[in-house]
Amino acid sequence: MLKWCMAGNECDVASYVMYLRGMRKFVVIDTFGAPSSVQNIGGEEIHYFNVPTSEGRKRARLQIVYSFGKVDRVSAF
Repeated sequence: MLKWCMAGNECDVASYVMYLRGMRKFVVIDTFGAPSSVQNIGGEEIHYFNVPTSEGRKRARLQIVYSFGKVDRVSAF
């Protein structure tokens, strides 16, 4: 489903958040490629991805935190 969102700009930001919860890290990297940036805050790695949206803006920024190889938290801006 995420590849479909990326290919056709068919998904809104809320859809990305819903689809990503609990997803394995390797699937996220395979779908989005390398993160645009990574920050280490308080010992926690935060990965940022820029994704296309269907909401009238060209891109949204996803903030993803992994735990035990799965998406633990995801936020969108």
